[in-house]
Amino acid sequence: MAGIPAGYEGWSASFDEVNRRFRLQRLKWAIVVSVAVYLLAATLDVFYYPGKQLEFWVVRAGVSVILLGILWLLMTPNGIRHVVKCGLAWALILGVAINYMIFSTDGASSPYYAALHLVVLGMGFMMVWTVSETLVTAFGIIALYWVACWGNEVAMGGSVELKDLYLGSFFLTATSIISAISAHFSMISRRQDHLLTCQLDEQNRRLQELDRQKSDFFANISHELRTPLTLVYAPIERMLRDSESLPGKAHEELMLAHRNTLRLLKLINEVLDILKLDQGSMVLRRQRVVISDYVRGVVRSVSHLGLAKGIRVEIETREEALEMYVDPDRFEKVLLNLVVNAIKFSKEGGVVQVRWSIDGPDLRFEVEDHGIGIPVASQQRVFERFFQVDSSTTRRYGGTGLGLALAHELVERHGGRISFKSEEGRGTVFSVWIPAGVPSCPLAEPEGSGCSSEPMQEVFKTADRFLNLDVGDGLPKGAQAGCGEHRILVVDDEADMRRFLLNNLKDSFRISLAANGKDALELARDLHPNLMILDWMMPEMDGLEVCQLIKSDEATRDIRVIMLTARSDEVSKIQALESGADDFLLKPFSSIELIARVRSCLREADLRNDLRDQNVYLKKTLADLESTRLQLVHSEKMAGIGCLASGILHEINNPLNYMLTALDLGIASANRLDSGNLPDLLADVKRGAERIQEIVSNLGVFALSENSDRKSPCAMGELASKAVQMLPPDLPRNRITVDIPGDLVIVGFQTQLVHVLLNLLRNAMDAVSGESYRDRAKVVLRANRMNSDKIRVSIEDNGCGIPESNMKRIFEPFFTTKDVNQGTGLGLSVCHSIIKAHGSDLAVRSRVGEGSCFSFELPDKDIC
Repeated sequence: MAGIPAGYEGWSASFDEVNRRFRLQRLKWAIVVSVAVYLLAATLDVFYYPGKQLEFWVVRAGVSVILLGILWLLMTPNGIRHVVKCGLAWALILGVAINYMIFSTDGASSPYYAALHLVVLGMGFMMVWTVSETLVTAFGIIALYWVACWGNEVAMGGSVELKDLYLGSFFLTATSIISAISAHFSMISRRQDHLLTCQLDEQNRRLQELDRQKSDFFANISHELRTPLTLVYAPIERMLRDSESLPGKAHEELMLAHRNTLRLLKLINEVLDILKLDQGSMVLRRQRVVISDYVRGVVRSVSHLGLAKGIRVEIETREEALEMYVDPDRFEKVLLNLVVNAIKFSKEGGVVQVRWSIDGPDLRFEVEDHGIGIPVASQQRVFERFFQVDSSTTRRYGGTGLGLALAHELVERHGGRISFKSEEGRGTVFSVWIPAGVPSCPLAEPEGSGCSSEPMQEVFKTADRFLNLDVGDGLPKGAQAGCGEHRILVVDDEADMRRFLLNNLKDSFRISLAANGKDALELARDLHPNLMILDWMMPEMDGLEVCQLIKSDEATRDIRVIMLTARSDEVSKIQALESGADDFLLKPFSSIELIARVRSCLREADLRNDLRDQNVYLKKTLADLESTRLQLVHSEKMAGIGCLASGILHEINNPLNYMLTALDLGIASANRLDSGNLPDLLADVKRGAERIQEIVSNLGVFALSENSDRKSPCAMGELASKAVQMLPPDLPRNRITVDIPGDLVIVGFQTQLVHVLLNLLRNAMDAVSGESYRDRAKVVLRANRMNSDKIRVSIEDNGCGIPESNMKRIFEPFFTTKDVNQGTGLGLSVCHSIIKAHGSDLAVRSRVGEGSCFSFELPDKDIC
């Protein structure tokens, strides 16, 4: 059969044995049911054949007696040997009896024929038969049915209706086939179930064997670990006794090793006790113990833990002279677990209370704290092995989850019970009940002071009383220790690990410490260290989340991260790298490996920073080169224009002056002679000549702006007054408002500054010259002293404004938006150059439809 496990070929023989027992059970029930139904069917005789009632009752009674006899045989010790024969006899006896009743009544038309169907169906569905047994017995009953029908015709004078005989035979045959099929599938199902049961039994046996081997392995390895740990602990303790001769750093390192040796010993002790309980090898050595002395001794042994955390441990009792009968060492573990847990989960300044009293036939011990409490969702699992209220990677309190499970099992071994009441945020009360009477087992003799069940017993007791309290690493949050070019942020929730990393790195690097993920993220943003050594499992926020947040922040993404973890599987490594970690350091690690990985990460960080700085420098250099190129082009253009302007100034100015003088004389003569339109024509010519003179003047200032005059102090109000007076007479000066204090004196090129103010005022007046601005036009010339000891000058208007598309080009030479013959495009460019020569910049702010504001800053005379 498919699916048979290798090495278990004998399952078929076991199935035959199981099948015979199952068949025996089914046959017993079949006989009981068939006897009950067969006797109950006597009621049918009353309705169908009253005359045969007594005869059939005798038949029913006889058949029932025979069947009950078979049942008695089956219930004997040897009954299982005859189960097959008895089953066949059951079916044939019922078949013969029913066919006799058919023979005695109406043959093929007799209603008793229906009872044969019940027998055949019972064979297939109720009995545990093979297909061959079912078919042979069923067809035997059909043959008896034929004999009964034909015998009724011959012996009783009846007549056989072929259609009735065929109908009965057909349905009996169909019922037989259905019963055989049912028996077949029932047999297959039972064989598969048995095979599966055998496989499960074999797997269970193997699991039990593996569990036994695992327990043996842990027991052996734990014993083997205790020996070298003891040899590590003893020299450390001996050196610490002579700590005065040790250097400070050596003493600190030995204390670190001492604490963590005790921590490992405590864990091994818990594992060994659990294994002894599982294997049943733990034997309680009960002794008579005075409770008051015993409990005070236990509490005194761990009171230093409370003092280190600022917690008082109090003993409350009214029953001083009570005694109990317990194993002192085992029950001490119970009390130690409860008291140490109470200290561990209490807040600084809290109180832990230990008390005992008589509670009926038991002694009741209570350990109460006012700490964090146990969440309701976790209270059902407190005593489960390896269960911890917070088992996430961000849990705040360490541990293995064995302490309370061990305490629970030890209390039960003493015949007692343990329970608790807790309210989250308000505290917990653990209660232990121990039988108060003298146990029935003999008491053990008390051990002498020099006797010990195993070497270094006191060392193991010291380990049981150990609690790894985080008493701080001596470095305030955000502070740094050590020296060096690079800064490293060490993040770990255990003070010993932070202290170890600090001592190994502070000689070469500047170190800052953090105890949880939240503080780590805050310090990383504030201090921006070169490297972070980040523990994976921490409270508040685990290392993966911190790493992801740091690498996703533009301000901190260049910080290198080394993930510190005890997980060595590939999935954990991939998770660390995907979160953004640059490297990971597996616990345990050596100081050499630590420093090597740190230096490697920092070298890579320095190279990356150098490349980034060089990239920034190259981009800046390229931008400067491009700016210099544009300035050179612009300078060459301006130099060419300057040379051109200088060359034509002399040639244009003299004839222009002659022309203007001649035009003045011509206009005066024409007016005296009353020459008609001639004065108007000459006036138009004069305006054109004056326009040419203005253009030439602008070109001269543009070309010779740096040498037009020398810097000198001048009153800002006088400059503004000159600029306003020089405006053309056709411009309405009443629209200009001058807001300049009288004490403002600046230093600069006076002529050039007047030119700047004149150009800006003319542009502002042009901006408000439209018909729509006739009543609301406003131009303001303002100057005031700034906090930076400079004078700010601005010309504002509420005119049409400058489109955004023209803002970038308004200071380009020859760029203008005015109509032809209305401007040269040099005015703003000249102003911009003049202000640049004064060490400032001409700024513009404008919005279409709201107006414009041109401004610049000049040094105050007092500063110069």
